[in-house]
Amino acid sequence: MPRTKAKKILHFSLDQHQHPKQPMTLPVPMASKVLAIPELHAEIASNLLIYDYASCALVSKQWHDVWNPYVWSSIVNRNPQDQHCVRYGHLVRHFHAVLLAQGLRATAMTPISLDVVRQVCLELKTVALVSYTVPAEDFGRRIMDITEFPAPSTEATGGNPSKTERIGVPREVSNGFLSNSIQSLTLTLLHDVGISALHWIVLAGRQGRLQGLQKFKLTGVNFRSYETELKVSANDIHACTVLFPDLRKFSVSMSIGDPDLDQDTDIGGQSVLQKLKLSSLWSLTALPFILRPLHSLNSLTIGGISAQFFLTQIPRHCPNLTQFTYLARHDDIAPSLWIEFLAAYQGLTHLGLYDTSITDATVFFLAWNCPSLKDLVLPRLETGITWQAISALVENLALLQVLIVTPRKIPGEFFGTRVDQEATDGRGSEAVVVFKPWACQNTLRELVLRRVELKNGVDDYALFRQRMWSLKRLTKLSIFGEHIAMECFVDTKAQRQSSPGFPCLEKFSLSSFETPMTLTEVQAMVGQMPQLKDPGLSSRCLTREAEKWLWGQYRDTGNGGYDEYAE
Repeated sequence: MPRTKAKKILHFSLDQHQHPKQPMTLPVPMASKVLAIPELHAEIASNLLIYDYASCALVSKQWHDVWNPYVWSSIVNRNPQDQHCVRYGHLVRHFHAVLLAQGLRATAMTPISLDVVRQVCLELKTVALVSYTVPAEDFGRRIMDITEFPAPSTEATGGNPSKTERIGVPREVSNGFLSNSIQSLTLTLLHDVGISALHWIVLAGRQGRLQGLQKFKLTGVNFRSYETELKVSANDIHACTVLFPDLRKFSVSMSIGDPDLDQDTDIGGQSVLQKLKLSSLWSLTALPFILRPLHSLNSLTIGGISAQFFLTQIPRHCPNLTQFTYLARHDDIAPSLWIEFLAAYQGLTHLGLYDTSITDATVFFLAWNCPSLKDLVLPRLETGITWQAISALVENLALLQVLIVTPRKIPGEFFGTRVDQEATDGRGSEAVVVFKPWACQNTLRELVLRRVELKNGVDDYALFRQRMWSLKRLTKLSIFGEHIAMECFVDTKAQRQSSPGFPCLEKFSLSSFETPMTLTEVQAMVGQMPQLKDPGLSSRCLTREAEKWLWGQYRDTGNGGYDEYAE
């Protein structure tokens, strides 16, 4: 339609409308009243996406003033222009980026530069930087604002080429990446860059920066922790735990070396660190050196070290642990020593032991002496434990919420108890199955069982089904084993069931099935799980038709059948 004709039609329509002689007094829009209350628009914002914030900011000036801070609160997976960042950088609170070596831009998109973020975004709360290519000097210039890198001297390195001196000091000027407003700092860097970055962060702490830091995580990439000569200084780790007064969580996934006892380690202050993770510790002297000031520590994850010496050091320095995880490497710890170690921590609520050697005696000790245990993770054990030991856990630990175990095998008796009783006709004894309630049946939320073998057919299927149905709060179930059938999850003989067998189950994983399930069988099983979001069933469990239907039903919520504990 021509533009002039459209205008004539518009004017004609307006002329036909009867306008009042007196101007109307419109009431204040309800939306304006709502947006005047910060708590209400904060609640509304929690249900919107960043694209919704941008749309709201374009409605009016008042809406722009309210929603523009939400638009700019986070720079995650996007890359605004430099001039826009200069204008609104004071609103940015969260910055996550993948760094590229070419020009050290934030991402592959070119607009934003790290120099602008460092100079303008001075009220950041969370920072996450990932780099697989950026060298140490570029990282120091653009992130830490270091302008001079003096050549290392022989005296500085002690004549040892494997010992690097992290040279250069951050300039004492405004730097968003070192702001006292930062509460969470996550760095994923090349191993040598990570070593330098940690030292620079210590220097920044000595300058009075990053004083609001509550969570710090450093991960090294592209290195073999047991082969590399370059190692993180235990002195820097010790300094970090003391320099930052609000630091609660500290994690370093890099190779850690011996401390330099000649350095001045008397920093002063009191550490309030509660959670520590050192996943690649290879120094016996570093462990007590790092743990010495951590009197408030209640969660410890340690890996790499395998000498029996460390088990005696931890209770001495950390008497208040309630969570402990051990990531073994070439484990040589005697199983009997674990009982002595656990005797010092009978109030444990979380225990994870990976790739280590424990026996039934250790598991029975846990069942009888650690009543507060809520999470028990034993996914990969060097020495297998029996199903009777696992039964002792579930029959005695009334607070257990997470159980992940790999025994030698789990027969049908595990789900019920077979006992020999005298036959009523006087013909000797016979095996009778007694269904004994688990102490944790009202608390267990996650159950992962490996090496399940239901060889007795229908009898074992009924025991398994009855046991699983009794766990009404179960949200995650993963079963790996043999002879698993449809009857394990659905009572095929019952014509109608009053309530679903798995009312809270959200994630379900199954490695194999006796025969692939048909579409009708899958629909019957899923019908027992009304809250299911992630069916991690391998293709071996399903016919082609059933697999296609299941994928169509859960493609937006599931993970394609992947399970983190799959073998």
